[in-house]
Amino acid sequence: MAKIKARAEAPKGKGQLVFCVLTIIAITFSVYSPSLNNSFTNWDDEAHLTEYLAIRDLNFDNLKKIFSESINKTYIPLTPLSFALEYHFFGPDPFIYHLDNILLHMGVALCVFFLGMRLGLSPFASSIAAIIFSIHPIRVETVAWITERKGLLYACFFLLSLLHYWQYIQSQKKFHYIWSLTWGLLSILSKPMALSLPLILWLLDWWARRPFSKELLLEKIPYFIYIIPITLITYMQHARIPIESIDEGLLIWIWTFIFYLRKFFFPGTVLPIYRLPPPVSLSNHNFALSLLLFLCIIFLLIRFRKNRMVMFSFFFYFLSIFFLLRMDKIYDLNVVADRYMYLPSLGFCLLGGFLSQRLINFTKLKSRILLASGYIFLASVLIYFANYSYNLNFIWKNSLTLWNYIIERNPNEFIAYNNRGIIYAKKGDHARAYQDFDKAIEIHPRYDEAFNNRGNLYKLNKKYTQAIMDYTQAISYNPQYFDAYNNRATALGEQGFYEPALIDLNKAIQINPNYETAYLNRGNIYNLLGQNNRAIEDYNRAIELDPYDPQAYNNRGTSYLKLGMVDLALADFNYALMLDPHNISAQYNKRLIIEEKTD
Repeated sequence: MAKIKARAEAPKGKGQLVFCVLTIIAITFSVYSPSLNNSFTNWDDEAHLTEYLAIRDLNFDNLKKIFSESINKTYIPLTPLSFALEYHFFGPDPFIYHLDNILLHMGVALCVFFLGMRLGLSPFASSIAAIIFSIHPIRVETVAWITERKGLLYACFFLLSLLHYWQYIQSQKKFHYIWSLTWGLLSILSKPMALSLPLILWLLDWWARRPFSKELLLEKIPYFIYIIPITLITYMQHARIPIESIDEGLLIWIWTFIFYLRKFFFPGTVLPIYRLPPPVSLSNHNFALSLLLFLCIIFLLIRFRKNRMVMFSFFFYFLSIFFLLRMDKIYDLNVVADRYMYLPSLGFCLLGGFLSQRLINFTKLKSRILLASGYIFLASVLIYFANYSYNLNFIWKNSLTLWNYIIERNPNEFIAYNNRGIIYAKKGDHARAYQDFDKAIEIHPRYDEAFNNRGNLYKLNKKYTQAIMDYTQAISYNPQYFDAYNNRATALGEQGFYEPALIDLNKAIQINPNYETAYLNRGNIYNLLGQNNRAIEDYNRAIELDPYDPQAYNNRGTSYLKLGMVDLALADFNYALMLDPHNISAQYNKRLIIEEKTD
């Protein structure tokens, strides 16, 4: 097969290339620098990082766990692996996690620049495309939210795969094809959105004017071989009946399709959580307008079907967002989110760079005043984006700033009230915590998490009857809610109702066999009932799941002590104190053994 000549316009020397790269890096770092002072949030940062035990030690067992289980029903092993590496070298300091997010975003922006160059854009156009990509307000969620490391990793590896595939198209060297396959594998291991990679590769084939052939089809098969099974790990955990009504499903699909375009071209108010505007009907102007805009886009695509840059930018968006266009309206889940548009908007960024170059070229031919006006217009847009994004970083400063921001702009967001209530409860402001949990339940009467969290607050204040009622409500709405079973068991156990507590703990462990807290609590019940051998079995399992829990060692030590195994008990108390030198219970138990030996 004949080689396809490169269509990229080379920079006028290395100096211009270096200048473009340094400019992109400087602007990106400046815009996102406020996030370096941010902390963790209680929105999934616990599940992915702060409470995910497998990242705390880079041993074989933890690596096996990282690559064998999902987080929040999503298989993303490279994301916790990146956290594990950071934790190993730097510990739990949020600064390094935010810094690495910024560095990864810089890398993605530079990949956009080089992709633009490969596809034939000028250095100026490629730079503008990369800067638009980097500083657009819908990027902030992905960069400033530590949990969205998965989006940054997926995008970085995805673009590296595209760059090597383009090199393969030009040179037909298998070296580049193998690298494209490798980066693609890393991308799908970072986030399931990489499912679209083979489709975008076909888009690059089209851009390179490669005629459709059996060879093109065979080239994509290796990608599908690893992408499909890895994606199915996540899909099978989220499988659901997508629609109740065909009409409603189509309206929701069109609304989500238009939503992402609207947020890119007219960002408006940027929120971490968006809701489907009820009712789903053409009588709702949101859906009627979306349908009208959808028809307009179809018309424009027909009108500009011969403009390859317009078609490339649109199909890059459509093919990479297609699998996230929703047709259902599950109340507890995000239908749309800014982070989903992180990579799919790349084509529009390239189009923006292309049009910026056309604008400058056009005004240059007219007059200096018009040329200056063109530069001023372009600079104004970029400054607006940069300023907006810079300020958005501050809403991610901590959990309280995040949820306050959302509630101020959407007073009916029940997730925000629930999560803010958790923060108030931890701060000891129980009055505000109760108010927030009550408000979340008022907005969403079947919100199982809010019932569970309010139950925890009731239990903390020894209001066991109300606590058990809330846990029971949570379980009625979500029969697989193992946390609620565990929490109801502790409320029952604190009142001395050990048998029903054991029933709940058994159920929690049945639902989640790797639930360390339930094993610890069941061990405590067995300990109180004098069934010390059973207690030790449960403590062993708890320690297996979390080798760094001092309470599990201390409690196992008390069971050993009751069985007369003094040396084993002392070893456990010593290890508990090594993990937590201020563990009062372990200090007391150890002192008892020493005093008895002394006597």
